[in-house]
Amino acid sequence: MKEQRVAARYAKSLLDLAAEYNLLEQVYQDMKGVLHICTIEPLFVTVMHNPIVAEGKKQAILTQLFQGRIQDISLRLLLLMARKKREAIVKEIAQEFILLYQAKVGIVQAEVITVEPLTDSQRENFISMVRRDGQTRVELTETINASIVGGFILKIGDKQVDQSIASKLTKLKQNLLDHTYIAKY
Repeated sequence: MKEQRVAARYAKSLLDLAAEYNLLEQVYQDMKGVLHICTIEPLFVTVMHNPIVAEGKKQAILTQLFQGRIQDISLRLLLLMARKKREAIVKEIAQEFILLYQAKVGIVQAEVITVEPLTDSQRENFISMVRRDGQTRVELTETINASIVGGFILKIGDKQVDQSIASKLTKLKQNLLDHTYIAKY
């Protein structure tokens, strides 16, 4: 919990600084990239968490990995994290920054789970469904999951609309098990 509060403070400071330099969107993209690296590259996270790896080595890794690919302000934050022995919470800082940015500019994250990839018109329909809740900008993540059999699951924040065939079959099965049926001949 302590790490979460520290991450939130760093993220808030980065948000304020990015706003001051008019780099909010660019830093947002940077933090999405940092979070993506932390998610797909477990070795990076392991090295950042390892206290045996020297601070200078971690700074060199961060510089080599991100220099020229992200804004200078974002890189300087990552290097500061290594200097302050806070590099283990880089992922949490990126997550917090993304949440703060999205709240500030009114972006809503939505995820749609389907059996097959969405067409452009389906994608637009899902985005317009989410926009009805008053959101102006929607970032839709698409996930393919064959186990839902058909239909879709739409997640918006902590809300979920489950219109999958698998869910309907499960409800039907439960309904049949919950009721005693007497055959009439």
